[in-house]
Formats: sequence, C-alpha cells, structure tokens
Amino acid sequence: RILCIGNSLTAGYHEKGKKYHPYKIRLAELLGDHGEFEITVRGFPGEGSEKLRKRLIKEVKTDRYDWVIILCGTNDLGTQEVATIMDNITAMHNHIQNAQMTSIVMTIPWSLTTSKSFVTKRREVNNELRNFAQKRELPLVDLENHAPLKPTFTEADEEIWDDVLHFTPHGYDEMANVIYETFQ
Repeated sequence: RILCIGNSLTAGYHEKGKKYHPYKIRLAELLGDHGEFEITVRGFPGEGSEKLRKRLIKEVKTDRYDWVIILCGTNDLGTQEVATIMDNITAMHNHIQNAQMTSIVMTIPWSLTTSKSFVTKRREVNNELRNFAQKRELPLVDLENHAPLKPTFTEADEEIWDDVLHFTPHGYDEMANVIYETFQ
C-alpha cells in the first residue's frame, strides 16, 4: 500500500481545478508490472505544511501503508520561513518512521514564477530536504533536478506546465516517472 499525500501537486490539479490528473495514475501503470499496489491519493489544494502535518498524523492512525510519499512546502514558500517548513516536513517523516512505515522525501518542483524570494526559498528548502534524506537514509525523489520538469521559459513549457505552479497531465506523468525511478 502506498499513500501519496500533499497539496494540489499531489492531487493533480490542472485547468484551474476543473480537472485532476494525479501522478498516481501513471505510477500505478509503471508499478503494474511488479504486482498489485493499492495507491491512495490525499492531495488538498492550497494546504500548507502545518495543516498537512496534522492531517497526516490522523491519516496514518487509521490506515497503515508500506510507503508514504510526501510532497509538501510549495504553498508555504510565500509565507513561512525555511526552518518552519522543514520543522513540519521532518515531523511528518519522523511520524511515519515511528509508525514503522517508509517515508519518501520529495523536493519541491520548479515553477514558472520569477519571484526571486520564492525561487531562493525553494532552493533552500530543497537543499535541506536532500540533506535530511541523506542523513536519515531515506529515499529521495528529486523533482527539482528532473530535466523534463525544469522550465525552459519557452513555448515548450506548454506541454508540462498548466499554470505557474501546476502541471499538465503530461507533467504529472513525468512526476510519476521520477517516483518510479526511486522504487527501482
């Protein structure tokens, strides 16, 4: 059993929330050759790391998972300090591990925003996430460094990006490809 938990990027939000294409769809296809996997998606658009941390604790009290994939922090970049974001994210991973489940760390993906503070904070959080995953020997899905998800700021981005923060269905499928590589 796999739990995918996070915000709109986990939910697969696109077309201004009129449609959803979670990365779970492609991930299930990729994992299908390796047996049956029950994949649960718990993505809520607009949710920050503190609220997600509280929701995660309730979620794993009632259900057990083999793997918990956590994508969190994007919605905090404009309002929270790096230390606060990391405190919430590390608390989630600690809770998962204490419950004898395996957590998977995901970096915050690029976006099309050109806000210097947003970009700088995303890089800082992602560096902290990489260090945390390495120190704790946790699987890391590095969305920030996956080439197809890096914006080119050209027309080519239209295939991957739906708006400044969210992907197209093809972009969410690319997320699944990176996650799948982690399971290899």
